[in-house]
Amino acid sequence: MKVVITYALIALLSILSVGCKKVINPRVKYLVEGTAQKYVVSYKNALGTTISADTVPYYWSISFDGKKGDDLMISATAIESSCWAKVYIYIDGKLLGSDYQFGNYPTASVTRKLKLVF
Repeated sequence: MKVVITYALIALLSILSVGCKKVINPRVKYLVEGTAQKYVVSYKNALGTTISADTVPYYWSISFDGKKGDDLMISATAIESSCWAKVYIYIDGKLLGSDYQFGNYPTASVTRKLKLVF
């Protein structure tokens, strides 16, 4: 009888552990690149606060752990004319969105909502 109860308990624990998924916070990465020497960048951080960074270099990135429902946003404006700007949002290394703009003082921006949880 003890053997049957032990096997039943092991089977129950196995079923419960397979049914449970571990929630992971995906890694969010913002990236700015372009041909201007400097950019003015605005982005939403892990707390949902909009941060402004003046005069970041032509290749700049920042990363943080996100969570389901986060509003993601990155915007970059070149501080010179006749150039291009491109911004990207990556989730765990996979491209979620990007924008490219060319011209005088171009502004590229991307806004998305984080839906991935596993």
